[in-house]
Amino acid sequence: MGDWGNHAWETDEGADWFGGPYMVPSQYGAELAALLRKSIEVLGHMIAPPSDDWAFLDLWEGDEAVKEDVSNQIAALQARLAQLS
Repeated sequence: MGDWGNHAWETDEGADWFGGPYMVPSQYGAELAALLRKSIEVLGHMIAPPSDDWAFLDLWEGDEAVKEDVSNQIAALQARLAQLS
């Protein structure tokens, strides 16, 4: 039990938290779409900062693995958003 990897979801607590992150009742589809679009925008700014105010990459010293993980999260959210259309 405990940690078995470096990703946020690779812990016992993370597995519980991230287990079904995209499950939302259908009547909230419009709200979900807006939240997904905003999440995609924010994640995009994390790896392609629009200004010096975004210091996420500085915290990770520009680690390419972190950029790849964030890109994967963006792709997953974009796929989910496409399913709503």
